[in-house]
Amino acid sequence: KEQVPGDLRLIQFASDCAMKIFPDFKYGWLPEEFKTRLPNELDFCKEANNAERCARIFKGNPNVAVPSVYRELTTERVLTMTFEKGIPVTSVTEMHAQGMDLKRCSKLISETFNHMIYEVGFVHSDPHPGNIFCRPKTMPDGTQDVEIVLLDHGIYTDLTKETRLSYCKLWRGILTQNE
Repeated sequence: KEQVPGDLRLIQFASDCAMKIFPDFKYGWLPEEFKTRLPNELDFCKEANNAERCARIFKGNPNVAVPSVYRELTTERVLTMTFEKGIPVTSVTEMHAQGMDLKRCSKLISETFNHMIYEVGFVHSDPHPGNIFCRPKTMPDGTQDVEIVLLDHGIYTDLTKETRLSYCKLWRGILTQNE
């Protein structure tokens, strides 16, 4: 955490240099984004809050898992959560070997993020393969299904109702080819 101010200055310097050297460089906004996002990523109490909020959102969904937070062992600098097994979503061969239906995995990931984006407006903002796992799951009726595990809850975005509606209109326009 103590190194962050220097790191942010270095990012700003590199961005400024890139904009001077490469006129088409379109990432001048990046340093400001780091300034606003990085402190949240480094405060594990905020990450714990995000994880708990995400868990509440998906509480009734048997196909989405979020690690549980051990509050009594969590501080601003230490986050203690349950260990969750799973396979990174890019490990397709391993997922297939475990008998997982890859189309089902894809559908569940889409549904999970659609729910966050369009319905609740609380969006996991770092959804790379290391933060999304899949694992086989036996349902209460004995059938086999898949469970999505969401990890790393440091960065979330709250979307307003207006923004979510705009996204809906954008995608509807794209799908119907309506400018």
